[in-house]
Amino acid sequence: MDPDVLQGVPVVTGTTISVSAIVALVCQGLSDQEIIQRHPELTPADILACVEFQHAGSR
Repeated sequence: MDPDVLQGVPVVTGTTISVSAIVALVCQGLSDQEIIQRHPELTPADILACVEFQHAGSR
């Protein structure tokens, strides 16, 4: 987490896309492909990492 990027909110490495934004899209039922269409800089591994990060933080 970088305090200079989105005020320290967790983001996908190398982007300014917040983890919570990606998790919200997953929760809305979007597929990896649909998320990547909206955010072409992401990979399926990025999306999985966001979900895993969110899950780990909710324990």
